[in-house]
Amino acid sequence: MSGFSERQLINSSKLRKVENLPGNRLKIPIGIRLNYYASDFLVLRSYYRFYKDDFGLIGNTFNIETALKIGPFLSLIPFYRYHTQISSDYYQPFGQHFDGERLYYTSDNDLAGLHSNKLGLGIRYSPVFGIGRMKLPCLHDGSLLTLRALI
Repeated sequence: MSGFSERQLINSSKLRKVENLPGNRLKIPIGIRLNYYASDFLVLRSYYRFYKDDFGLIGNTFNIETALKIGPFLSLIPFYRYHTQISSDYYQPFGQHFDGERLYYTSDNDLAGLHSNKLGLGIRYSPVFGIGRMKLPCLHDGSLLTLRALI
């Protein structure tokens, strides 16, 4: 089957096409970042991205995070991300394309419409001398072992 350019599925002993897309695709992403340093202990970071292509796919992404400095080496970073995507003009769920109905078609879920929310927490630990001199509580007698001693 090396001569075929479309993805194909073998169904009931016959070959059936499941995707046929144009050979070229123009993608236009536009993004902006805004950061605000409220204090020495609080930083607000935001990001917005707009995406459009000539397959009819349109996406919007908004991300916001706050870096809360707990100590000189430790920060907590709560974040929220919202993403919405309008499906491609060529997308239909699997099995809903009819032969000959359209020249271009796909059932690839990457080109489907969606809405997603993501909430999370990041931790940043950055000691002054790096992790090479970081102390790890890993000996049974109560003493600390440095990473440098292991190398």
